[in-house]
Amino acid sequence: MIVYIKSSKQKSALPVGENQIDYMSISKFTLRVGAKNVRLAFLGGFVGFLVGAIPGMAITMNDYGSNVTEKAVGPIITVAGGVCDAWWGSRLGARKKVTIEVTP
Repeated sequence: MIVYIKSSKQKSALPVGENQIDYMSISKFTLRVGAKNVRLAFLGGFVGFLVGAIPGMAITMNDYGSNVTEKAVGPIITVAGGVCDAWWGSRLGARKKVTIEVTP
């Protein structure tokens, strides 16, 4: 099977250009197809950040029980939740993955 590679993240993994691959030695591979939707990725990341950061902000501003929770736990939850949910939300605009099974 002849595969043409435009680019790869690891330059040493696959050289750019036309490559010959023995299809009898592989059984499954994954391709990313389509274009990245930047607007949807931005919207998903923004909404994800808000959803992740609001619980931490609520703990920081409204916890009257202890100073430890207000000053340490709340900001940690705000940052961690905001960053993680922003990453998950930005995946909405990612290119789709297609898994192909090769049968000889």
